[in-house]
Amino acid sequence: MSDVKFLHIAPPDHKFMLPLIAFMDKHFDIMRHKFLFLGGENDLDNAPQSHRIYGVNFLKFLPDFYSAEKIILHSILSSKMVIFLALQPWLLNKCHWIIWGADLHKYQEHTQGIKVRAYEFARRFIIKRFGYIMTGTRGDYELAKQWYGVQGQWIKTFNYPSNIFRPRPAPEKKEGAPKVVVAGNSAAPSNNHEKIFQIISPYVKRNIQVLCPLSYGGSHYEKEKAKVLEMGSLYLEDAFSPLTDFMPLETYLDYLAGADLALYAHKRQQGFGNTLFLLGMGKTVYMEPNSALHTVFKEYGLVVKNINRFDFTFLSKEEAEQNMRNVRSSFSEESLVESIKQWIT
Repeated sequence: MSDVKFLHIAPPDHKFMLPLIAFMDKHFDIMRHKFLFLGGENDLDNAPQSHRIYGVNFLKFLPDFYSAEKIILHSILSSKMVIFLALQPWLLNKCHWIIWGADLHKYQEHTQGIKVRAYEFARRFIIKRFGYIMTGTRGDYELAKQWYGVQGQWIKTFNYPSNIFRPRPAPEKKEGAPKVVVAGNSAAPSNNHEKIFQIISPYVKRNIQVLCPLSYGGSHYEKEKAKVLEMGSLYLEDAFSPLTDFMPLETYLDYLAGADLALYAHKRQQGFGNTLFLLGMGKTVYMEPNSALHTVFKEYGLVVKNINRFDFTFLSKEEAEQNMRNVRSSFSEESLVESIKQWIT
């Protein structure tokens, strides 16, 4: 009999998962967990209890699905996993779905063709029957209920170390240095870069530098990146400063620490760690008032500004200090441990 109590199913993207595995190894009994990555290429030698699934080797892990007490789904972006679960509905009640913005908002994508409609039917079938929904925002849970008829229990939890706030000193700025503006968090179309660029463009003569992170994106990354690069140069001219190379987290946070304000035009839960870090550093953030993240920040008493009323003004000193206090108290390493304890029982 296997000692594995928690079976984690993860996409090949390692950006969130490898830090999570290290965090779990530090704070919990990692031997009670097994992590199955659905494809991918990065090295797992330093990730304990981790395996890659390729084709038929999936069969050797099949007993784990039955013996594990809980199945933790880190998104449901894999069509093969969706079909697998739809064919074995007796597993769904012990499934814990950690919602990622992309798989929840797939509901809004235009569906054509028999195969696409059949796949969406399978997604709806399994989502409705999941025993538990794990997300840090009630807004996402309510959308899952509205769009998919979710009946599972909501567990309010932020599950990834990327959501831990780690303060760092802001770099000193020389007199006359440009104001640094962050535009979006990735090349994904949901960032709505053109809207951001249109909003910023009247201020390009104000001695500003627009940092635009583009080191990753959606399924058509290169095409998406090329489009944003063209738009950025068109709207922002010499003020446009794209970040196209993937960099270590600490280096990236140094860039963010030097920012003065940020604009995010996405409406789904995306760029949470980026935005949280900026607010915790006392930076000014403009975002869509009807976005899922805006709802989360209101729950934690964090102040953001309306991107549709952008005027290049900053938070007051009192507002910035309130954000810094609330981020530090709610998104520490200790608070993440307590958050995960909700489902590790």
